[in-house]
Amino acid sequence: MKKFPVYISHNQFGYANPSAISTSSNEVVFDMNKISEELKAKVFGQIGIVELTRAEMIEISDARTAVRRVGAKMFENIFKKSY
Repeated sequence: MKKFPVYISHNQFGYANPSAISTSSNEVVFDMNKISEELKAKVFGQIGIVELTRAEMIEISDARTAVRRVGAKMFENIFKKSY
């Protein structure tokens, strides 16, 4: 199964919802309570690149609370070292 690099930002000690930035420069802020336990375990407390399947990306998108475009400089800083 093909996996895609996604930058996850989730501080388990904070109160903000986590976000996921894909290689298409979209940032999705999502509600942790609306995703499966398996996916929660995969992204909980993560800050960095995580490999997600298309189904997991769709699950995060379905739990979204906000969507925005990431600037070119921020995108370059996140993905230039890894991909």
